[in-house]
Amino acid sequence: MVLSTLPGVGERLAKKMADHFGSEEAVLSSLKSGDIGQIAEIDGVSPKRALALARSVAGDDGQFLATKESIKLHQQLIDQISGFIASPGTKDRLQLLTPITDPTGRRKAIQQAMTFLANQNGLAEKLHTELQKIISLKANTDRYDRVVVTHEPIDELKKYCRVLTPAPSETWKDYTVFDKVTWLGKGAPSDTPEGWIVLGVNPSRELILPEMTLDWFNKNRQTLTALSEIITITQSQQSNDEFIALLSECLDDLEPLPELLF
Repeated sequence: MVLSTLPGVGERLAKKMADHFGSEEAVLSSLKSGDIGQIAEIDGVSPKRALALARSVAGDDGQFLATKESIKLHQQLIDQISGFIASPGTKDRLQLLTPITDPTGRRKAIQQAMTFLANQNGLAEKLHTELQKIISLKANTDRYDRVVVTHEPIDELKKYCRVLTPAPSETWKDYTVFDKVTWLGKGAPSDTPEGWIVLGVNPSRELILPEMTLDWFNKNRQTLTALSEIITITQSQQSNDEFIALLSECLDDLEPLPELLF
C-alpha cells in the first residue's frame, strides 16, 4: 500500500508522514496498530484525521458510521468500554472498533480461545504473563556519529546521521577524517578502514546504520523478549489445539526472533 492512495492523503502529506516515521512502512505499521496519538504528532494531522486514516487502513469503509445516530451509538459504547481501560494508547486504539459484517470468524476464534483456556489453564497463564509484557514498539529518535557517504540521496536518514554526497573530485580518502563511515556504491576503498562499512547500491537501512538497528532492539527488548518467549512456548506444544495453531500461524513471520535475540 502506498500512503498517497489513502483517502485525503496527497503526495505532500505522504512525504511528511514518511519523514516523521522514517519510512512509509513505519507509517503503515503505526496506522495498522492504531497508534493514533503518535500519528497525530505529525504537523497537519489532527487526532480525528489520524483516527480516520487508521480506520481506513484497518479496512473500515465508513458505512457503519454513516449517520449521526450510528456515530452517537458507537461513541456511547466506546465510552462505556473505555471506563475499564487505564492505558491512553489502548483507549486510542479502542476508537478503531466498529461492527463487522460477518461475525462468524470472530465467534469461532473466541470459542477456540475459550476451549483452550478451559483445557490448558496452566499454559494459558504462561502466555498471559508474557502478553502483559508487550507494549507499543518505540521508534528511534537519536542521532548517530556515523557518516553515510552515498552517490544517491537518502533523505530519510538525514534525521539520524550526516549524509554526504562526494564531489566528482573527491575520493574515499577525503573522508578518513571521520571515525565511522558507511560508504555506499562506487569509489569505495579496497581495504576497509577501521570503523567503516562498505556496501553496494541500495542496501537496507538496517545495514547502513547498524547502531540504530541495535538501539531499536535494545529499546524494545522487553516486548521482543516476550514475543520470543511466546514463540518458544507455542513451538514446544505438540497438541492439536486449534488456538495454539492459530497463534502459531499469527507468529509465523517472527519465527527467527528467538535466535536473533539469543
